[in-house]
Amino acid sequence: MISPKILSLVEGAYAKGGKGPSIWDDFVHRNHGRIDDRFNGNVACDMYNKYKGDISLMKKMGFDSYRFSISWPRILPSNIYI
Repeated sequence: MISPKILSLVEGAYAKGGKGPSIWDDFVHRNHGRIDDRFNGNVACDMYNKYKGDISLMKKMGFDSYRFSISWPRILPSNIYI
């Protein structure tokens, strides 16, 4: 069983671990009224902080794989383009 997730809905940890702002972060923090129920992804499902428990739960559920992504602003926090 494979469980794909959308990064902005899962990762959370908006300003943790040296992450820089993404285009999405910038948009939602400047346009609160344009997002349904003001969701901004700052916490989301909090996979960044809860990954160990989440992976343990997936093992118990019989998952044999899990697809995840790391946001580019975690890799290039200063918005440096290569």
